[in-house]
Amino acid sequence: MAPTKKSTAPTSTKKKVAPPETPGTQAAMQSIRNYLIISIVVTVLVVLVGGYFIYNLAQANVKKALEVRAQEYQVKLSEAKLAKIESAEPELVKLKQADGDKPSKFDFITQRTLPASEDFEGILTIFNRLQEDQSVDIESITKPSAGTASTTSATAAKPASTTSSSTIIAVKSTGSREAVIGYLEALESSARIFDFSTMKITSSQGKYTLDMQYKVYAFPKPSIEAKKVNIDEYEANKGNFE
Repeated sequence: MAPTKKSTAPTSTKKKVAPPETPGTQAAMQSIRNYLIISIVVTVLVVLVGGYFIYNLAQANVKKALEVRAQEYQVKLSEAKLAKIESAEPELVKLKQADGDKPSKFDFITQRTLPASEDFEGILTIFNRLQEDQSVDIESITKPSAGTASTTSATAAKPASTTSSSTIIAVKSTGSREAVIGYLEALESSARIFDFSTMKITSSQGKYTLDMQYKVYAFPKPSIEAKKVNIDEYEANKGNFE
C-alpha cells in the first residue's frame, strides 16, 4: 500500500499593523519624542552639575589636606626656631655683659660700629673728640646730596649675606702736618666704620687743609615679609628652608 502524503498547511505570516496616521496619533508620537528628548537633556544636565559639584568638593578636600600638612610643617619649623633661640639666649647675654668700663661686644657692634640708624649725632661727637684730641679745626661737615645713600655689604662687622645702608658725608678740616696725620690715624682706628671716597690735601704756609668724603654705615630698618612656598617645592628641598 503506497504511503499517503500529509498535506502541510501554508504558514501564515503576521503583518505589522502601522498606527493610523491620524492627528491624535501624530500628537501622541510627538509627545513621546519630546518626553524622551527632555529626559535625555535633564539626565545630561544632572550628570554635569553633579560632576561639577563632586569635582569642587574633591578639590576642596585636597586643598584642606595640603593646608593641614603645611600647618604641620609650620609647627615643626616654629619649634626648631624656638629651640635655636633658646640655645642662643645665653650667648647673647654673654655678649651684652660689659667688660669693666668698656662697652660690651653687643653694644660695640650694634651701636658704635653699625648703629641702627644714620646717627649723625654720634658722628658729630666723634669728629668733635678728634678735633680736641688732634688739634685740628673742622670747618664743615655736610651731606653732599640725598641721592648718595646706597645699600652695600658690610663684611667688616657682620656676615656677607647681610647688608647695611651707607651715607656719604663731606668733612673739611685744617691743621698742622702732624695734626692732620694724627687725625687720619685716629679716624682709621675709630670704633665707627668710616670708608673714605675722595681725599684732597692742600698746604699753604705750613697749614694743611684736608677735604674728604666719607661713607658711614648703619643697619637698615628690619623688614619681614611673608613668603609662600609650594608644599611640593618645600618637601623636595626641606633642608633649604630649615
